[in-house]
Amino acid sequence: MNSPARHSSRRGRSGTGSKESKVNRPSQPVRGEERRAEPREDCDEEVGLVLEPGVVVAGRALDRSTQGRRVAHHSLLVRTGMELVIRERKSELKARVIWTRISDKGIESGLLLTDRPNT
Repeated sequence: MNSPARHSSRRGRSGTGSKESKVNRPSQPVRGEERRAEPREDCDEEVGLVLEPGVVVAGRALDRSTQGRRVAHHSLLVRTGMELVIRERKSELKARVIWTRISDKGIESGLLLTDRPNT
């Protein structure tokens, strides 16, 4: 018999229940809203992703910032968390794979630079 009384007192403490807390949560960012700390520059440049010595995946840089790159490629070998080297036209950059998205259009990976460029 104590259970129903406890249950009703809990409900009383939280106002109108859990539905209210969901309604009053801060709104989520609108899909597609830019939340990056720095601007990205569109690009369309051939790159090589060096996964290990002798294993290079051909890719195309789609955008860049001072902290990272978004690269399109066709390899399932590129995995979240792995360290690699990005070979660009004039430099090699050490990076970590932060995310990989596979869609019907191909594969894209977000790369965070972990070292300064070697030019």
